[in-house]
Amino acid sequence: MRALRFLGMLIAPVVVLSGCGGGSEPPAPVMLRGHVVSTSGTPIQNAVVSAQDVNDQPITTTDVTDVNGAYELDVSRARNSAVKLRAAGAGYESFPSGIRRSLPIDLSGAVKQGDVLVVSGLETEVTLEQLASTSGLGSISGAVEGVGALVVAEGPVVRSAVSDIDGPYVIFNLPAGTYQVNAYAAGSQLIPAPANVIDGAQTSDVNLTRSGAATGSVSGNVNIVNAPGGSSTSVVLVVASTFNDVTLRGDVPPGLRAPRTGTPNVNGSFTIDNVPNGTYKVLAAFENDGLVRDPDPNIAGTQIVEITVAGGATTLPNSFKITGCLEVTAPGAGDAPTAVTGTPTFIWGDDSSEDYYTLEVLDTSGNIIWSDPDVPGVSGSPTVSVLYGGPALTLGHTYQFRATSWRSSGGQESGPISSTEDLKGVFIVQ
Repeated sequence: MRALRFLGMLIAPVVVLSGCGGGSEPPAPVMLRGHVVSTSGTPIQNAVVSAQDVNDQPITTTDVTDVNGAYELDVSRARNSAVKLRAAGAGYESFPSGIRRSLPIDLSGAVKQGDVLVVSGLETEVTLEQLASTSGLGSISGAVEGVGALVVAEGPVVRSAVSDIDGPYVIFNLPAGTYQVNAYAAGSQLIPAPANVIDGAQTSDVNLTRSGAATGSVSGNVNIVNAPGGSSTSVVLVVASTFNDVTLRGDVPPGLRAPRTGTPNVNGSFTIDNVPNGTYKVLAAFENDGLVRDPDPNIAGTQIVEITVAGGATTLPNSFKITGCLEVTAPGAGDAPTAVTGTPTFIWGDDSSEDYYTLEVLDTSGNIIWSDPDVPGVSGSPTVSVLYGGPALTLGHTYQFRATSWRSSGGQESGPISSTEDLKGVFIVQ
């Protein structure tokens, strides 16, 4: 094994010794091998890569890509399971972020190569999109005590990272200024730390330690109506400062989900335990479960709720109203983005109660690059189709379309009815 020099910090290799009485060989390590490249295919050197389990808990140390953009991660801890990748680099949008998700990589197909089992292929290749401007951007690095956590720097901008299994983290692409760095993980209270970023420089040793204070809990209810395609959902807590009001997404700390692990199963009351202090947005029906938060702001239980947790129990005053989604047909009907060439046509399931639809196309950062505010309702067809009519799409970049159905009465708008799912409709231009 090799030691990794991670932005000035030496990360020693972890050596696992087998027991000395059984006589059987220890299982072969499982390695994840891949590359980090730009949208033009150029290898990105010195990008940092780590892996999490499907519940967003860090399970590896961090590797730093070489001149060929190559990385290698020991994911033995997740043997017979699946993992998700995180990657970041100076001058590039981190992955995942914005509308881009990290999908589980199945480890069951690992192939023996020498003394290790290796998983590699398209799913281990990571593409980072370059920032529009990279001048004067610095970074903050340090370590989180005893736990893998979401680390958020709040200052002139808000950016985040996830510490690896041993605690080191780095947050790239920060303009000069004063920041407060917070860390969030279920079951741990971590003391914020100040950081001052100088133009283009790295600020090191911003370490976050545990306070020992008790964590809190968040409880509430969901009310699922008019949803033939789904009967259960999930609820997550998003750190409020990371929330994007357009994409309606943000960063979820490890463990702050109901249910804590596994398939969505919330259809009434829920509780999220071990919540560290902080301000959060509470999102229900955020995952791909055939359901969405009812988009009509005039109905109780449809608003996005913000709460502040400071130990103790927090109970939400209203139930979340959840309804069936408009099913995405193309592109982006599944969990993974769809590759498209030429001018895309957006297709989604018809809402029999609608009078018209609105359509928006978002870039990877959540900016609306084109919209059609008046897509006519359809009759006699199970789907609605709209040809993209916006500015040229950039090769290699990721986009998402979102459609919302609306009802009008007497020539006056009465409110939205439903929408496509938060995480579908994503496509990559090739």
